[in-house]
Amino acid sequence: MARGLGKRYLSGGQQFWVFRGLCLEVEAGEMVCVWGPSGSGKTTLLSLLAGLERPTEGTVHLSGVRVSHLSEARSADLRRRHLGFVFQFFYLLPNLTAVENIALPLVLAGQSAVALPRARALARRLGLGDRCASYPAQLSGGEQQRVAIGRALINEPTVLMADEPAGNLDAASATVVLDILRGQTAEGRAVLVASHNTRIADLADRVVDLGVS
Repeated sequence: MARGLGKRYLSGGQQFWVFRGLCLEVEAGEMVCVWGPSGSGKTTLLSLLAGLERPTEGTVHLSGVRVSHLSEARSADLRRRHLGFVFQFFYLLPNLTAVENIALPLVLAGQSAVALPRARALARRLGLGDRCASYPAQLSGGEQQRVAIGRALINEPTVLMADEPAGNLDAASATVVLDILRGQTAEGRAVLVASHNTRIADLADRVVDLGVS
């Protein structure tokens, strides 16, 4: 997935590297935790692997395609077809119901005819069957995160990435969300989670520690 990856930023006229020479491969059916303290580059790494940012050096491949040199349009198309991304802060649209938020990627992809039925089925699988008509403001934090996971899964991606998915949840809600993420490996997905949560590290098959030089 990543070979010789490095990212450099400019700050106050000075250059600094977040990391350099990073190599990472995540296999289908495997859960990997990207571990490290705040500022170690976890979110940056996920952004590079998803093609949301370009690396300063090295290459990134997603589902066999080299994404680090694609145009933004082709990179976005590849993400829509192969990648699901779960953000820490949910980013649900407040004027859409839970099921409409889940269905949104299919609607944007021009598959409106199948979007809502597939989203309702996915909502039931995520324990949200009775919350389909609720708006984000009417949902708990754990329910909102499950809606966000449903949105990431609606296109049946081969790779699922999550950035601190339990960071804003209470212990009970976090357990539900983490079990859902772990369960995706049984469906053959590669799951990559950035976190400093020890529970996620314990669930993962491997831990990549960005805090180790």
